[in-house]
Amino acid sequence: MMNLFEFSYGLKRCVFSSADTQTLLDEHTLILRPFAPEVAAKVLEIFVSNDFIHQLYVSPCKDDSVKEAFLSLFTPVAAAGGLVFDPAGNALSMTRRDMLDLPKGHIEEGETPENAAIREVQEETGLPQVSIEKPLTTTYHVYLANEQWYIKETQWFKMVTDQPDSLNPQAEEQITNLTWLPVPQLMEKAADTYPTIRHVLNAL
Repeated sequence: MMNLFEFSYGLKRCVFSSADTQTLLDEHTLILRPFAPEVAAKVLEIFVSNDFIHQLYVSPCKDDSVKEAFLSLFTPVAAAGGLVFDPAGNALSMTRRDMLDLPKGHIEEGETPENAAIREVQEETGLPQVSIEKPLTTTYHVYLANEQWYIKETQWFKMVTDQPDSLNPQAEEQITNLTWLPVPQLMEKAADTYPTIRHVLNAL
């Protein structure tokens, strides 16, 4: 199946696919055929307000018209983050607001995504030294703030550090725990967290 684009809202996931996704139908998955762009706002309202819907698939999409209609509902926000590895090959996980997460944050004016990712990782984890090994993937999630919808585009990088013991979780960001885990264990724990985090891990 070819997913053209996807975003998350909390633990929910919305996917625009070029393939027919009827085989994915279950009691918590809503599948819609491509619809008129003018009803995108209503579809978004149904998706975010119905707790019974965990996944929304729009398929089969033959062009970008429905996706672009959805994106027009949001103000874009740029962010960057990192999946950090220690010399033994373990990955750094964090607990933020009682959920498994990874370090990330907004890209400041004049900052490159790479520099923003390094800065955010250092601020949120206390690691004095991290370096980028390669880009990983880009994720999107939407949120509502002050009655305005935003879509955050986060560019993710695979990082390494040679000082894994210098961890200090950033309390003001509600980070309560930092742990080095083998990748299989981290992926197992990620089954119950945000879809964007699973997307990053699957990009390894």
